[in-house]
Amino acid sequence: MMLGKEHHHRKEFKCPWCKHVMDWSIGAGNDTQTKPQAGDVTICIECAKPGIWLGSAELRRPTYEEAQTLLQREDIIFLMLAIKTMHEIEKSKCK
Repeated sequence: MMLGKEHHHRKEFKCPWCKHVMDWSIGAGNDTQTKPQAGDVTICIECAKPGIWLGSAELRRPTYEEAQTLLQREDIIFLMLAIKTMHEIEKSKCK
């Protein structure tokens, strides 16, 4: 499994789930593009849920069928678990 390039954006975008504002993302899989394309997947760095790029600086929630497919991808599962784990580590440092 390989993580793609970090994507830097000029426009901010919001997670379609938690509305967290981001201005960068990491492409999953063998993504070598410098700019996400319509249909690409990104994972929110706050809630760890997937979003699908619409072709602009906007994400949408995946459909049920897309979510079923995404949850079978090891790279997606890895990113989701890594984000959740880092949040738990940060929370434990504050205690």
